Amino acid sequence: MQRISIHQFMILSAAILLGTTFMPVAQATAQTAGRDAWLAVMPAYSLAIPWGYMILYLAKNHPGLTLMQIAEKLLGKWPGKGINLMYAGITGYFAALLSSQLVDLFRRSILPLVPTTVFAGGILLLVVILAWSGVEVFARFAEIVFPLIALGLIFTTLFSIPRFEWGEFLPILENGWMPVVWGALPIVPFAMEYPLFLAGMLAFLPQGEGPRLKAGIWRAVLLVGLLDTAITLTQTMVFGPEETKRLNYGLLALGKMIEISKTIAGVESIFMLVWMGASTLKITGLFLGAIWGIEQVTGWKRKGWVYIGVGFLLLGINLNKPGGAALVLEIAWVDQYLILPLVAMGVPLLMVAEFWQRRRQRR
Repeated sequence: MQRISIHQFMILSAAILLGTTFMPVAQATAQTAGRDAWLAVMPAYSLAIPWGYMILYLAKNHPGLTLMQIAEKLLGKWPGKGINLMYAGITGYFAALLSSQLVDLFRRSILPLVPTTVFAGGILLLVVILAWSGVEVFARFAEIVFPLIALGLIFTTLFSIPRFEWGEFLPILENGWMPVVWGALPIVPFAMEYPLFLAGMLAFLPQGEGPRLKAGIWRAVLLVGLLDTAITLTQTMVFGPEETKRLNYGLLALGKMIEISKTIAGVESIFMLVWMGASTLKITGLFLGAIWGIEQVTGWKRKGWVYIGVGFLLLGINLNKPGGAALVLEIAWVDQYLILPLVAMGVPLLMVAEFWQRRRQRR
């Protein structure tokens, strides 16, 4: 069994948690919070911490098992398999939607003439290769790519400062805290996406490192929360809250507006390569989740044809999805009505089953 280091765990956690959330986070929070949208980001992402801690607690009591195996052990074989099948379907479908969004983004920006099949096939081929190579190789890939993603987002924020409209910053909390609370709700599913990957990654974590693993989770949440807060604040300051609500790909618009020393402009193509890395990390994490779920339900282990088959299934879904606002709305729907209920209720349910089982054993 491959094992990853604590540092690799933190980087992978941050990469999966960030994913492509920097694209819709400003628009989603600004709908209700307006100019205070940036204040809504950190509270929403902080919910990943208690859910991550609950999963680590279950892993401590069932060492060497994934959360899917723990579910079958605590809930029974067939209820557990039902939940695992649901888990595999949701993670796989969500991976297909995110890959479709990546293709749509490139076609709308720098590669409008490239056939969808070529680009989508290339991305999913890379995802399948990374997944088949194993979690350790995937973690090493994340260690290289994630710092570039973070630097790209920081670069975008810093070079957008000259275009800040400082009047958009004040007054802070002019309508109180409630708009911030309501603005945080749409992005709570972003935090719930992380446990989907952590559920299967448990088997690859170092044993007996509970405190350090917990530290890795909160550090990853803090890092991602600060990055998305900076991007949300930047879009609000540059475009204003009303325009931020309207823009589906506000960060892409920022890339087109950046100008360096009046000589370099329109550097969105460089950012697109960084964003492709972020999407590849998130899609690979979800693809692995789907594979782990299928393996747990069927009993198949490391079958190459399963990886290839799931890859072709995702490609078929990808090619039949519309782009633009319709795709953004479908991703938000899956987040809010499939991923959020599964994770928000599923993990506490396992905790209750764990406590109930231990109570029965003590009698």
